[in-house]
Amino acid sequence: MRKMAIVFGGLLLVALFNSCEKGADDSPSKTELLNLKEALDVSAQQVDDAVNAIEQSAAYGLFQQGAQLKEEGGGDAPALNIYLNDLMGVYAYDPVEDVEDSEGSGKTTSGHCKSYFKRIDDSEWFVILLPHEKVLKPHDLFDFDPEDVITNNFKITTTQFLFEVDQSMKGHNYQLASRFDLEDEYAGELWVEETREGFIKSKIYSKFGFTDEYFISIMAQFNDTIKLSYSLENAEQEILFNETMVFIPFDASEELALQFVYEMLIGDIKIVRTLNDEQQIVYAVYKGDELQEDALVEVIMPNGESLSSINSLFMHMSKDIRITFNDESEVLLSELIGDNQEVLSNLFEQMKELYLSKMIVDKLAWQIYREQDCEVEEKMR
Repeated sequence: MRKMAIVFGGLLLVALFNSCEKGADDSPSKTELLNLKEALDVSAQQVDDAVNAIEQSAAYGLFQQGAQLKEEGGGDAPALNIYLNDLMGVYAYDPVEDVEDSEGSGKTTSGHCKSYFKRIDDSEWFVILLPHEKVLKPHDLFDFDPEDVITNNFKITTTQFLFEVDQSMKGHNYQLASRFDLEDEYAGELWVEETREGFIKSKIYSKFGFTDEYFISIMAQFNDTIKLSYSLENAEQEILFNETMVFIPFDASEELALQFVYEMLIGDIKIVRTLNDEQQIVYAVYKGDELQEDALVEVIMPNGESLSSINSLFMHMSKDIRITFNDESEVLLSELIGDNQEVLSNLFEQMKELYLSKMIVDKLAWQIYREQDCEVEEKMR
């Protein structure tokens, strides 16, 4: 029975792991005529080209405040279900200046409702027009100086919005699809799916397009199975970089071994963590589907690596990998990837924290929803 459970667990692990790869193994190798060292250089250059394009894109600026705002929440969500139909329309940033009434209560010109947006048109989507600088500094979204000159040069077009909460407020379903435009030019596109049950079980998938050519995505799952996957891909869905970890902590009462799989893809180069016959951690490197038996892979971690080191990821800046080739030359991945490692690490972290959706789109959605609700209450008085 124990053997059957382990086999089933292994099959489940492989299935979960393969779901992260998005068909990367189906693409033909572009480096089959190159040796391992040459292929790795070519793949690293593709990553460099992609990151350079990302850094030069208008969309990249949306992430610049993310690190500083990491600990800041996205605002309290309304304790009810909200759908795209509740938000449809075109809204322009047009704050109403506070005007104190005769009793000095500080009410605005529209009663007790604080108004920042004006509905200017109908739409089948949820469209927001606001100043670009407000998006770059989301903590200033609702700071307003009457002397400010307002230029609504940034547009957020949301074509999918779903926020459902359970009665206990411990779980929710969330879906979002938004496009960003600056001065009528493409400035990124965001897709998010999140499910949460209670305080522990959650699953997040988020993807962002910086240009029409390069995308990053993350998948994070925390329940009976822990799974993290970070990807950089092009418009043809070819994986330029991917790092995936799947961990199944089986019930200790049944004395079942932990199940752990780790894989890194850099173009056609694949680095895999496995266990040898002595249950020791070993790494292997492949070019395409061919094992590079003459290459030696060594993991560098300050405190070493255990069987359940679920945080030991290259993109968490907690692990490095040294590859020694058959000519005895060697390369450190951190040196090969260079500054791109830190750039991608920061972007992946913000995507995992749902920075753009929580700090910008959701904040605006909650505000506009409350303004509409407040206006209805005012009319009923």
